[in-house]
Amino acid sequence: MKHKAFTESTETNLDQGELMKKFLGTWEGEFENSTFFKNETKQFAKGFISNSQVTIGGKIVDSIAQIF
Repeated sequence: MKHKAFTESTETNLDQGELMKKFLGTWEGEFENSTFFKNETKQFAKGFISNSQVTIGGKIVDSIAQIF
């Protein structure tokens, strides 16, 4: 038995830079048990820099910085 995966897209020429602009700014989310997620994305030269943190009870338990 063969399985095939299909995806549908109306976008043929995705501009990654324009897509990333939609995420500029600060985004915050709350999970259960005093767990929070915070992401801040800014333009950096011709790209973007993104810093994210996960905190539990006010203590940072994970973080990442990414450059796009």
